[in-house]
This record gives sequence, C-alpha cells and structure tokens, in this order.
Amino acid sequence: MHRLSAKMSVSLLLIGTAGLVLQAGGALGACPAPAPAGQARLVDYVQKKYHVAPATPVRLVETTTLPDCYVRMKFEAPTPDRKFFATLYLAPDGKHVSTDLFDSTTDPVAAEKSANHETLIALTAGSHPSLGPADAPVTLVIFSDFECPYCRNLSQYLKSEMTPDSKEIRVVFHNFPLHMHPWAKPAAEYAMCAARQGNDNFWKFHDFFFHNQKALNRDRLDEKALEFAGSVEGLDMDAFKKCVDNHAAADAIRDDVDLATANHVKGTPTVFVNGRATTAIRNQQDLHDAIAEALGAAAESHESSPSINAAAKADAAAKP
Repeated sequence: MHRLSAKMSVSLLLIGTAGLVLQAGGALGACPAPAPAGQARLVDYVQKKYHVAPATPVRLVETTTLPDCYVRMKFEAPTPDRKFFATLYLAPDGKHVSTDLFDSTTDPVAAEKSANHETLIALTAGSHPSLGPADAPVTLVIFSDFECPYCRNLSQYLKSEMTPDSKEIRVVFHNFPLHMHPWAKPAAEYAMCAARQGNDNFWKFHDFFFHNQKALNRDRLDEKALEFAGSVEGLDMDAFKKCVDNHAAADAIRDDVDLATANHVKGTPTVFVNGRATTAIRNQQDLHDAIAEALGAAAESHESSPSINAAAKADAAAKP
C-alpha cells in the first residue's frame, strides 16, 4: 500500500486505554463556552501538534457543546494541495483533548453500524464514477491512484468479483493521486474529463491506465492518453481536449482528496466496505472475504431493517 508522506489528517489518539469516555448527564446550559484566549491556545496547539506550516494558519471553524461539558472542536487549514481537517474533543477542565469520545452508555456495536452508515452516505453523496446498482447490499468505495501498483492489482481483483449483471456489489471510485507519483494526477484529470461525457467513458480510461501502467510515464502520458481517447467511440474529442487543457476536472479531484483527508485516508488503495475502512485487501481472497462478510451482515439485518444502501438512497431522495 502506498501512503502519504505528509500527515494531513488526525489519527486516533487515546487517553489511557479507552479515550475520553462520555457518560450521560450534565446540563448544557451550565457549561461555559471556551474563552477566546483558550480557543487561540488550542489553535496554536493544533498548528504545532500536526506540523501544519505557519504560512497556512489553522482555523477553528466549529464548536459544539456536548453532555457533561465536553466540547467538540473542528479545525481546518487550506494547504496548497489538500485541506487539513482535525476534530478534537475538549475535556471540561479546558486542557485535555482527544480525537475520539466514547459514550459508555451506548451499545458500541450499534454505534459503529450507525457511524459506518453515515460514512457511506458521505462517501457516495453526489455524482462519482460507479459500477453496479445503487441499491446493492454491498458498496465498495475506493480511493485509488492510477500510478499505484497496488491499485492496479485491486482493479484486477474487482473484475474477478463483479459480473456484468451483478446486483450484489456497487463500486464507487474516488481519485487520490499521491505526490510521489508524477503522472497520477494528470491521469485522473483525463479520466474525469472522460467521465463528463459518460460514466462508461471513465471506466474505459480507468482500465487503460491500469492495463498500461508499467509502460506509462509523465513524458508519454499525454500522447498515449490522447491516442486512446481517439479510439473511444462517441467521445467528443474537442470537448475532451478543452476539458483537459483547462484542467476543468481539477476541482473534482481536489474534492476527492479533501473527502479522503476528512475520512483519514492516508494511502492507496483504501477501500470502504459499506462505510467501514480497510487497507487489508492484499489479494483476491482478502477482497472476496470482505465482500462475503458484508453480504452476510446485510442478509442478517435484511428482515429487521433496510440495507445500508437502500437507507442511503432514501436519505438522498429526501434531501431537497
């Protein structure tokens, strides 16, 4: 697996062995809001703790008071290539912070399912390249890099798991080009420009880049990508070239990278199986087992509640 060299998201920090544990109780009205001086101190702490360059100032963008006077604080900084995100929980003493807060009065299994459900909705909201039906019982959300050899392997494993008429699996693709790969981002722009003319066109470029990965480099990419584009039936070459030349797909790729950072993705490939992140898919069997486990879990909950994907689809339909 390929990882980012710079740490742009916050990993789990535990206090003791279980993090900060939230218990029910505590009147919100009696909780003092963090004073401006205290907020400034916390901003400075985050800037230094996570090595955010001084030229990119961290901002406190949201505070929410929780039961027992804990405060959820969200920080961000717009770095040149991707946003820095951090969510910290401030203890009532105004000094100690953690990156997670557990409510010991809740069922942790149910809480994890709920969190995975919310993650899945966030990762699939909007329009993204996808395969398979929206109401499939298993959704694989993939953060990938066209120059990453492990991503190429994963794409081959997926082909073995999915059939053209498969109704059990949906794949949603997000670009996460790493700095160490010089042609990954330009390739992502080519693929996303093709996607503007149809979802199938994206997957044609997806397959082309991974199939020819070993033969491509930054110097040859433009020539080979445009040559391939000319062979894609129905592709409007003038519109395609204009999109590429104007970097019209760059914002979509940046949004993917920001989404990855917000969800603590650090390397490629990262796969979310029904909202649960995993980097442990090393071979065909690992992927098959992950899908089988998710199918089994979906089947067990089918009679008592709708599938995660059906619920996500209903939530999306209910939004204005």
